[in-house]
Amino acid sequence: MLYLVIYSLMILFFAYFWVATQFNELQIADDFEKERRLHSGRASGAGTSDYLHKSMSRITLAGAIFLMVIATIPIILSRQMSIPYDVAQFFAAPAF
Repeated sequence: MLYLVIYSLMILFFAYFWVATQFNELQIADDFEKERRLHSGRASGAGTSDYLHKSMSRITLAGAIFLMVIATIPIILSRQMSIPYDVAQFFAAPAF
């Protein structure tokens, strides 16, 4: 059980870490301001940046929870239902 909790928390942490390193809402807000665009009727600059930050936090949380569920299904199936792990992997993300 401890392994499953740590595994899930690591997925959540790294999902937020990746978004924090790849998505720069300040740069996007500055680009909008340079191009004289409005995003969702927000004021350019800090208003757009705050809106993008809040939106991406919510989207990242939903995506990270989905990834946690997909990643832990095989573990739960193999431990709780005594299904062989190779068979339980079928219910996880597709293998490429």
